[in-house]
Amino acid sequence: MENLDGVSVAVTLAVGGLIGMIATRFMSPSSDVSTQEPDVKVDAPKKVDVTKKKKKKTSASKKAEEKARVEAELLVQQQKELAEKELAEKKLAEKKAAEKKAAEKELEASKKSKKKKKKVESKTPVVPVTAAVAKVVQAPIAIVEEESSWEVVPTKKKKTKTASADVADGDDKTSTCIDVSDCVAVLVGPAGARINSIQEQSGAQLNLDKGTSLCTINGTVDQVELARKLVFDIVGNQGKEAVETGAMRVLVFGPGGATIRKIQEDSGARLDMGKDSSMVTITGDLNSVRAAKSMIEIILKSSNVASMVLDDREISSVIGKGGENIRRLTAESGATVDIGSDKMCSISGTPEQVMKARELVKLYIEHRGPPPAATETLTIPIDHGRLLIGKKGATINEFQTRTRTRLSVEHTMAMSTVVVSGEKIDVSRCVEEIYKLIEDNSYKEVIDLPTTNLVKVILGVKGETINSIRDETNARLEIADDSSSVSILGTRAQVTKAVALVKRKIADELGPPPVKTGNHQHAIELGSATGKIIGTAGSNIARLEKEFGVTVVIKNGTMCYVTGKPANADSAKKDIDGVLLKHEELIEKAKKQEEALQQAVQSEGYSGWDVPVETGAWDAVTSDSQWNIAPTTNGW
Repeated sequence: MENLDGVSVAVTLAVGGLIGMIATRFMSPSSDVSTQEPDVKVDAPKKVDVTKKKKKKTSASKKAEEKARVEAELLVQQQKELAEKELAEKKLAEKKAAEKKAAEKELEASKKSKKKKKKVESKTPVVPVTAAVAKVVQAPIAIVEEESSWEVVPTKKKKTKTASADVADGDDKTSTCIDVSDCVAVLVGPAGARINSIQEQSGAQLNLDKGTSLCTINGTVDQVELARKLVFDIVGNQGKEAVETGAMRVLVFGPGGATIRKIQEDSGARLDMGKDSSMVTITGDLNSVRAAKSMIEIILKSSNVASMVLDDREISSVIGKGGENIRRLTAESGATVDIGSDKMCSISGTPEQVMKARELVKLYIEHRGPPPAATETLTIPIDHGRLLIGKKGATINEFQTRTRTRLSVEHTMAMSTVVVSGEKIDVSRCVEEIYKLIEDNSYKEVIDLPTTNLVKVILGVKGETINSIRDETNARLEIADDSSSVSILGTRAQVTKAVALVKRKIADELGPPPVKTGNHQHAIELGSATGKIIGTAGSNIARLEKEFGVTVVIKNGTMCYVTGKPANADSAKKDIDGVLLKHEELIEKAKKQEEALQQAVQSEGYSGWDVPVETGAWDAVTSDSQWNIAPTTNGW
């Protein structure tokens, strides 16, 4: 209907244009139709009736228009009928084509169904074949049409990788199935050569299902019988052997499987060896199996095997990056080297090859890779050895990466032994850079420590202070064995910075404590009275701090710093001054008694041994436990 509507519209437009042309022709003053009156000879002018003439013209125009309209409608009707007729013919043709196509499909399906039915009816039982009966079965195949005791196995319609031969039409077709068991690979042959040969010789078609080991043979009776005999000749003459290679597995397998592939090519047999197995399974015809087994036995008898267990680091050294080391080792020795998942390194080959490979493996482990072409040994001071190692080995690792060498450092007493190994040119460059590193970091300064207590200040708790200075400056700090000094080494800039930090720590320890805003500090020299100010286990300092609300710090052994609010600090100082005054009085009194004793001895001639001594006066000097001691009355 859509096509018909389009035709109708086109016809209508065409007819409309035609009507317009006709109307224009009849109504135009310049039309070819003449409207002039015939020439009349008039003797005298006559009056013309204009109204009558107009009416006559109007009537003629109406008739012309009516005629044009009728003709246009007739033309439209004819065009419409023509379009409908064409559309109907087109639909009829399409319908006939569809019916013809459907009939062809139905015919094709019927043919396929008949072929499938005929094929199922003509199938014969599966004949199981073993090597024991392969040569016995020689009789022609009987076409069984009645019920048979053989098990009938339906074949699967499936694509196979083997080639197929065309079966000639016109003869009776048949098929048979043979279970070839584990002889599938043998029957196919290299790149399908054997099965293709059978098809070419017999003219039959062979389809092999590797999943079920069934070989289906299709063709005429003669073709199937010939193909069947050829199959039996192949699978009935097969042999199978298993050879245990033990530790010589790697030798039989060869580098990348090269040896086992060579045995297969030379013998024509098939060899299978599992990834982690030392057992080799040989299959093929009897002669090929014997040949392959003989080749393997020759390898096993003429070879030596050595093995050793390696740890993870040693395995890495022997294998190398991407297997580079083990390939190089194999090429140099000629032996086969294999490292299993149990970390067992097996070396196999001739006695000479095995011996050389063992020595190379030891060298690879010792040098953590191939032995170097050049080696140089340096003996340097231990502080330079520590400099070369760097913090957590950072410096020596950077050297090894940059110079492509290997460095080892051992400390003995005050010296370090450095061994540089690698290619000759790399070793020379590395040694030069080591000496340059030492030269650049050989600036040294020594700071004397007035007291041994300052060592604790520089070290800090668990070495925190000295490690902090090292990290901040990258300088090396070493404290003398007698704690009398600290040595600082490094570049000039590193040493200068470290010296400033150490001196600041010493100044903080020896100088007065910091004073907060609003506080006051008194510095008091205690002299021999230091013990009295401190008190037993610091008891007197604790009393002063609690009683007066101040901080009392003693530095350099005898210097006392009292810090606190001005009034509190003054009060604490006054208390301390009082203790110092009494201490001085007792000392002065003891001196006088000593002088009097000496005078008495000189004047009386006594030896001094029986002269009584005022023990209270001596106790005032030597004891911290008594402050107010009265003199005794027993003489002096």
